[in-house]
Amino acid sequence: MDDLDESLGTYLDDWLERRRPQLRPTTQHSYQQLIRCYLQPMLGEVQLRKLDRRILERAYARLLASGGRSGRPLSTKTVQYCHGVLRRALEDATLDGLLEANPARIARPPRHAPDDDEFDDDLQVWTGAQAADFLAFVEGHPLRALWHLALGTGARRGELLGLRWVDVDLDSGQIRIRRSLSVIEGVPRLLGTKTSRSRTLSIGSSVVEALRRHRDEEEHRHRAADEWRNRWGLAFTGVQGEPIDPIQVTTTFRDLVRRAPVPVIRLHDLRHSNASLRNTRRVAADASFDGFGDAVVAVL
Repeated sequence: MDDLDESLGTYLDDWLERRRPQLRPTTQHSYQQLIRCYLQPMLGEVQLRKLDRRILERAYARLLASGGRSGRPLSTKTVQYCHGVLRRALEDATLDGLLEANPARIARPPRHAPDDDEFDDDLQVWTGAQAADFLAFVEGHPLRALWHLALGTGARRGELLGLRWVDVDLDSGQIRIRRSLSVIEGVPRLLGTKTSRSRTLSIGSSVVEALRRHRDEEEHRHRAADEWRNRWGLAFTGVQGEPIDPIQVTTTFRDLVRRAPVPVIRLHDLRHSNASLRNTRRVAADASFDGFGDAVVAVL
C-alpha cells in the first residue's frame, strides 16, 4: 500500500510498535488501550492524509456521547487522553513526511460534559475535619490504613500499593517510596516510580498508629491463610497476600466516599487534600494559632 493511502489504524499500530522502546510499560499499555478501544474503532479506516480538524472533532463528540462500553458515554478525561495520544502520533507522522501538518494541533478536544461526573470543581480537597470524618467512617475497613497513608503523605495510588514493609520504618516515622504497582494485561508488576526516583516521606504519629494496627491485622491474616502469596512483602495486599489491583482500590474508594458524610472527591484528590492540609498546618503555625484543629493533626 502507498504511504499516502495508509489508514490511521494501520499507522497507529506501526507508530506504537516503534515507540515501544521509549515508553514506560504502563504508558505503553495505556496508549495501546486507548488506540484499540477508541481511536481505531472510531477513526481507524480514515486515510491518514484525509484527516482534518473537523473529522477529529466529530470523532471526539461521538466518543463523548457513546464511545464507552455498550454505547455508554465516555468521560471527558478519557477523550482528552485519546486526543493527546493522537496528537503525539500525528506529530510523528508529520515528521515522517506523511502529513503536511498535524490536524490534532488545531482540533479542540471536549472540555466538559454536563453529565461527566458528580464532582464539584470547588470541592476537590477535604478540610481536616472532613478527612477525619472519612477516616472515622471507614474504621474497621481493610484498607483504612491505605486511605490514612494517602491523606498523610500525598503518595500516588501505585506507590502506596507498591510499598513494601522493608521500606516502612515505624520507629522513625518514615516510609521510602521506591516502587509503584501496576497491573498490565492482568499481571501485577512492580515498576519504578513515575519520576524514576525514590524518596523518603515522614509520617505523623496517627499514620504510624494506623500502620501498626494494619501490620498486626496482616500478620493475623497471614497465620490464618491456607496459602500466603505476598512474595514481594507488600504492605497492602488482598485476602491471601496477593497484590491489589489499582482499579479495585479506586472503585472501592469511590463507593466508600459516596456513602460517607463528606464531599465526594476522587482518590487522586487525596494528594491535593494532603497538600492543602499541610499548608493549613504551616499557616496556623506561622500565625501561632493555638486553636489549630486537632482534626488536621489526627490526619497528618
